[in-house]
Amino acid sequence: MTKEERTRVKTYYNREQYSKSNLSKNMPGLFEGTVEIFNPIRDIVKALSNTALKDLGIENDKLKEIWEINQMTTFSKKIAKEMYLNEEVFIEVILTPDEQIRYILHNVDDVEYTEVFGEIKKFKVQGEQIYYDENGEEQSREYSREYIKLDAGSVKRTEKIDNKTIETPFILNKIPVSKFKNDSNIIEALNIIDKINETESYIGRIFGIHGDPWLHANGVKQFADVNSSNEKIKKNAQLLEEARYKNKRIINTQNSKEMEASFKYIELTNPLISEMQNDIARLEKRLANLFPEYLLVDTATQNVSEETYSLKNNGLKTKVASFREDFIKSLLELDKIALELAGSSDELTENSYKYFDTFMENEKVSKLTTLSLALDVISKAKDIDEEYKLKKLIEKVTDDTLQDLSGLYD
Repeated sequence: MTKEERTRVKTYYNREQYSKSNLSKNMPGLFEGTVEIFNPIRDIVKALSNTALKDLGIENDKLKEIWEINQMTTFSKKIAKEMYLNEEVFIEVILTPDEQIRYILHNVDDVEYTEVFGEIKKFKVQGEQIYYDENGEEQSREYSREYIKLDAGSVKRTEKIDNKTIETPFILNKIPVSKFKNDSNIIEALNIIDKINETESYIGRIFGIHGDPWLHANGVKQFADVNSSNEKIKKNAQLLEEARYKNKRIINTQNSKEMEASFKYIELTNPLISEMQNDIARLEKRLANLFPEYLLVDTATQNVSEETYSLKNNGLKTKVASFREDFIKSLLELDKIALELAGSSDELTENSYKYFDTFMENEKVSKLTTLSLALDVISKAKDIDEEYKLKKLIEKVTDDTLQDLSGLYD
């Protein structure tokens, strides 16, 4: 994703994509009267991160302290948002002078990096740093920080603040940065959103013409001419240009042959609107097929649709699982760096993380309901006379069902 594409995505997230300065950056030839009617980007990001990272936790006491310092409950959602919108984002681990581990989020547009076989060999970030002086007043200063992995395996750190350069060896043999990456391809959704909004705007314009049609006139140059030197004739032309059906009388003409004019109203037929509405439905379906995460959003309420979790939608489940897997993989790398900086030798794996899998829990509930119904049938069937020779069969089914129930939450 290019810098221009990332900027465009952000305008959709901030719902500013059709402002005068941003309109030309969207779908080529976009109707200038297009306004935002449909834009699920912000809701998709929120719903996907909430679903993938619900109740995210860590089974490590030292990391629990670090997570608390960095407010990971909310910070993880912020990382997920940037990861989805930008497709990649960098988190740097800092050991502060008071021995605290801090996670710092860097946008890809603020960094320069070199990566070899998945390992970051060079990383540089620069920008403006906010700090508070001895009087407690907020100040800012230019800064840059660079890490270079040397051939010997060690890491050199160079920091420049207000033209003062400090170069020191870094305490770890790795650059303390983790890249969070996800191929969301969200840029492909934007043109679909544009087309839906453009069509909706056309429909609105057509409804306006039906309810308040434009007035068209010809043969009126003698008494309504914008280029005339006569101020009254120029005013008549202006009124004619602005006239709509609701105006009772626009121009008072003389009933003479020289001043004869014709007026008419143009209206459009209804089938055009229904065809455009069908086109919108088709585009929304295409969006849902290309971006299963769109199904997480209830467009009527702009909230996460609870009904979605019960759907047998493998594409959506796969998307959520893939996003979570990408996130935890990078989070694992980040937390390992943090533990090393903290001087801890604790082992950490992906199994150290816990989360609430909504789809899995719904499947368990569904299975539990099915098994409960089966037990109810079995209980009633036991009352049948033994001469039907069902006793052994029922006992077998009972044993199998109870075994399923006992293993449901293992």
